[in-house]
Amino acid sequence: MGAFAASVGSPETLGGFGKVAVGLEYDSLSQPLKLTSGSITRDVFREDFTASNMDMKTRTTYLVGTVGILPTMDAFFALGINRAKIGLSADYIGGASDDISVTDNSNLAYKLGVKGRIMEVSGINLNGMLQYAAFKMNGRFSVNGMDLDAFYDRDATYSTKTHVREWQAALTASKQMGRFSPYLGATWRRTSVSNTTAIQVTDVEGSYEVFFNAKAKEDHALDAVIGTGVMITEHLGAGVEYQPQNKEGAISASYAF
Repeated sequence: MGAFAASVGSPETLGGFGKVAVGLEYDSLSQPLKLTSGSITRDVFREDFTASNMDMKTRTTYLVGTVGILPTMDAFFALGINRAKIGLSADYIGGASDDISVTDNSNLAYKLGVKGRIMEVSGINLNGMLQYAAFKMNGRFSVNGMDLDAFYDRDATYSTKTHVREWQAALTASKQMGRFSPYLGATWRRTSVSNTTAIQVTDVEGSYEVFFNAKAKEDHALDAVIGTGVMITEHLGAGVEYQPQNKEGAISASYAF
C-alpha cells in the first residue's frame, strides 16, 4: 500500500563540472492512490477486497547534495527523514468495509537524479529533470481506529512492511528575472507501492496466521508544477514549489561553494 514527496526543484544548474552545493529541502504531499490488488489470507482461505478513498500523506526533510557534471547539467542525491500515513477504505464482497491505515513517523527516504537545461529560446530556458525516490515503512497498522493486535480482540502480534518507489520526470520553462528564476511546466510520475502484513493470532483453538497483502499505484500520473528559485546572496539560494493535482508543496535552501 501506499507515494511520497519528491519535488521537481529549481531548474537552475550550478554552471560547471565539479561545482558543488549542499542544502535542505522540506516536502509535503497528499497523493491519491489506486489499489491494483488486495487480499486477506488465512490458511487456504482468501478474500479479495477493493478500495475507495485511498491516499497517502507524507512530510519529508531532505539533506541534498548537488554536483555539476556538465555546464548545463547537475546530478543530485538526497537523504531524508520521512513521516507517512496511508489510508483506504477496504470494501469486501457482501458489502462490509474497514477503514485501514498504515503510519510511520521515522522512515529513511532517499532520492537521486539529474537535471539540466535542454535549450534556450528568446531568453526562456527549456529544462528537463529525471529522478528516482524510495522509502520503506515499518510502523503501525490500524483497522477502524484500533491497532491491529487490539482489533483481533485476543492475543495477537503483527509485522507490517511497506515499500514505496517512484520515478518522476519533468519538463519546465524558466526565465531569469533578476534574483528570481520562476518556472512552469508538467511532471510525470510512476509510483509503485506494496504492503505485506503478517498477523500471528493465538486463541483457545491454538495459533494461526493471517496475511494482508496490497499493491497500489499513482492515481494521477500527470501534474502541473509551478515554482521559483531566488538568489539571496552570491552563494545562498532558496526556492518554493507547488504541484496542484497531488497537493505537493516544497521549500528549499542551498549553499553553492
